[in-house]
Amino acid sequence: MGCSQGKAASAKQPTSQPALSAEPILLGAEEQQTQAIEKDTAAWNWKAESDRIFKLADKDGNGFIDMAELANVRNSNDYAEVMMGVVDENKDGKLSLEEWSAYVQGIFDKKEAACKGVLKLYEVQISQTKEIKLETSEWALQDEAIRIFNLADKDHSGFIDLAELANVRNSAEYAETMMGVLDENKDSKLSLAEWISYVKGVFDKKEDACKGLLKLYEKQVEHRTEMNLEAEVIVHEEKAADAVVVAEAPTDGMTQELPVISVQPQESTAQPPANLGFFSCCAVSTSA
Repeated sequence: MGCSQGKAASAKQPTSQPALSAEPILLGAEEQQTQAIEKDTAAWNWKAESDRIFKLADKDGNGFIDMAELANVRNSNDYAEVMMGVVDENKDGKLSLEEWSAYVQGIFDKKEAACKGVLKLYEVQISQTKEIKLETSEWALQDEAIRIFNLADKDHSGFIDLAELANVRNSAEYAETMMGVLDENKDSKLSLAEWISYVKGVFDKKEDACKGLLKLYEKQVEHRTEMNLEAEVIVHEEKAADAVVVAEAPTDGMTQELPVISVQPQESTAQPPANLGFFSCCAVSTSA
């Protein structure tokens, strides 16, 4: 009896041991995974990193990022102007820590990896451009480039779409090629920042070439505008003339007879050729 109980106990032992040992292993794996996630989250706190980059950008330590400092962050005065217009909620011409944090959080909420990359890029650009900021923040034809952009933006949407770019380039094919190269975010339209970046690239290579290019674009924009207006006037005048003819046709007896007269065949033998000059009379008498 004792032997049978011992055998039964020994038979149960192998089945019960794995169940007891599996539970701690499983719980340990879950705990390790949870700890890894928490550790990774704690390792990169977007708010702390955002505040650190803000302080790096705030060169004068006044608690704000002004336009010059933001140009340093973005490595472009034009991109800085666009960003300031969007992020500066109270429109005081500078970014507070709260405005900066809201901007960074918006990127973080969409994609954490993108937020990390943006902040790292900003840190690199701050360190690289601090000595050349004054040199690159302004250039001679910047205002002219903005003026041409506004001329090209016919619907005043703040962008140059493909039709408007075709107007600038005087060619749909050239416009498509140019849009494909300059449209960085691929939204099928050029922002002011994208346009300025393009013109600045031409300016940096040769200022005279940039001047000539902008003058050409202005002429083509204005020329196309005049052509479009002229076409509209012609269409309007043609419609008005048609309306007058239709209105007068029932009451004008001459206009009713004109179609009958105009379709009558003319006898070619009754009139001499116009180029015979003095010999025309001979031609008439001979035919007679």
